[in-house]
Amino acid sequence: MSRSVHIRKIIPRSGPWYDGSPGELRGRKGQTFEGGYRVPLIVRWDCKCARGQTCDALSMNLDLFTSLLRVAGIQPPKDRVVDGRDISPLWFAPTAKHEARELFFYHQGQLEAMRSEQWKYIQSINHYVWPLPVNKKLGGLSVHTSGPLPMLFDLGRDPGESYNLAQRYPERVAQLDASMNRWCDEMARSPLGLVP
Repeated sequence: MSRSVHIRKIIPRSGPWYDGSPGELRGRKGQTFEGGYRVPLIVRWDCKCARGQTCDALSMNLDLFTSLLRVAGIQPPKDRVVDGRDISPLWFAPTAKHEARELFFYHQGQLEAMRSEQWKYIQSINHYVWPLPVNKKLGGLSVHTSGPLPMLFDLGRDPGESYNLAQRYPERVAQLDASMNRWCDEMARSPLGLVP
């Protein structure tokens, strides 16, 4: 086992998602706020990775496929777009250069938000709704949240997403909105989706 790679995504502050605590972060599992997405990734590879190191670089689950291909010595497929980036250099040297990138957040197949550097832009938010009584079948249990949309947060200063800056920075909102539209166009041109 010491020669194999162990990768774990853990839910911070354990407990069921409906009863757990995201700490100072807003939202929880099933929401586009940071409390629903910000999860640590732990990589253990006894032969290769030094113990006790941490890295603050942003990544997404999409990056695991590309990274595992790299450490296995396999080239990514050439006949399709592979959405993830290789983050394996960060597993061996957490201070390695990691190119800034945009991250896109989906809820039940719908693009709702994105992050670009410290900026988080939210176009729409859906929440899980639990039926009463709770023994009903779970299906189609999301509702659109109406409110002050779009939302823009500076996560460098406001990791709890408490202050919507969309009206203060309309040019940033327009820039991020255009990025989300480009991403949607890109995804439409690659109908294979996330599965290789």
